[in-house]
Amino acid sequence: MQSELDMARERGFMNTSFHGDNAVFLYSGAIQRGIPFDYQAAYAYLRKNATDPRGRAAIWRNMIATGGSPTKFQRRTRARPMPAAG
Repeated sequence: MQSELDMARERGFMNTSFHGDNAVFLYSGAIQRGIPFDYQAAYAYLRKNATDPRGRAAIWRNMIATGGSPTKFQRRTRARPMPAAG
């Protein structure tokens, strides 16, 4: 958790993946288990991910507006069928 927060401090945003802001679940699960941590610092970056129009929030709004259509990156890297064996 500390390394995620450290990276957020360097980048300005909490780490995300194609499927969403997984860091939310990391910190949510930890707080529910009673793991001591500086959750206020993590919350500031999680909130920024969700609300800052110059950051990750813009990406998610665009995906919602387009019905979750693939981005240019995803179209370029779409898996190709494997050739038949033999």
